[in-house]
Amino acid sequence: MGTLFLRKPGPDMPGGVEHPRRAGRAWRPVAVAFALLATIAAVPAIVPADAKAIDGLEREYDDSDHDFDPYKQATAHCPSDKRVVGGGGVISDGGENIARFTGLAPTIWPASAYGRGFTASAEAIFAGQYVEWSVGAYAICADEDALDDYRIATETIENTSSTTFVRGSAPCPTGTVAYSAGAGIGYDHQNHFVGRIGLQMVRTDGPMGIGRATARENTPLDFPSPWSLRVFAVCAKSQEGLHVEGAGDADGDREVTSFCVNPATYVHGAGGGASGPGITDAGRSWLKKITPSASLRSLTVSMAGPESPKGGVIASHTCAGGL
Repeated sequence: MGTLFLRKPGPDMPGGVEHPRRAGRAWRPVAVAFALLATIAAVPAIVPADAKAIDGLEREYDDSDHDFDPYKQATAHCPSDKRVVGGGGVISDGGENIARFTGLAPTIWPASAYGRGFTASAEAIFAGQYVEWSVGAYAICADEDALDDYRIATETIENTSSTTFVRGSAPCPTGTVAYSAGAGIGYDHQNHFVGRIGLQMVRTDGPMGIGRATARENTPLDFPSPWSLRVFAVCAKSQEGLHVEGAGDADGDREVTSFCVNPATYVHGAGGGASGPGITDAGRSWLKKITPSASLRSLTVSMAGPESPKGGVIASHTCAGGL
């Protein structure tokens, strides 16, 4: 069975999201269940040189065509002298909620592109026949020379019995930490999942030892068809002050924005989604947005679906800064 992002869409239920303008290459803290804490500014996308732990920190963005094609993919590329430390994505479907993420992952193939970008993949659950839509990808990049022992760890969780909910994690090698996480849903192209499986959560754990992710079928598939969840962790030696922060969805609107509390620190890795409870099935709700701001001071996460996610929505990000 190939570990590839889903490709064929089909029928399901609608629901909303906004799409960011193609920004130039260009709140208050809330405690959440797994002990994340948190506290957008319109400043340039490249972070000031005297206020970060990693040299060359910046955000890149790219998006797909906005049309009726049922499968979309976009990759935000880092400059040739930089590596990706985190990333995210956004689905723009006019608030109709006709699409779900099937991949939010750092680039690992081909070898020449290893760690040079971040890809967002999504699939329309109505075969794209009702509204035009698109997917956007964000890459958080840093100077390659500033990242010691850089590696993208991966683990694949096979779901041979087509269980409705799958979770998994990818541990970083000893001596490194997870700056961010990623995930992709895989399947045999002989089986068509008609857009009924999507990502619910992608983030690191609190100690930054692993990348973790969850994925869910809308309802049990009409017949058992194997699929898999591949989890990624972007790993490197820790930088001064690198730590996890985040926020929960206080007003219940399925969207939350979290800032790095210290104004001298910046988002290095982006993540979030269903908070659980714990790392458990949150019901029929899926990620629609993991968007690091252009200034890399904040992160916005949203979910959508016919049900509110059990435990609510969280934004989870790694923050760091320099003197």
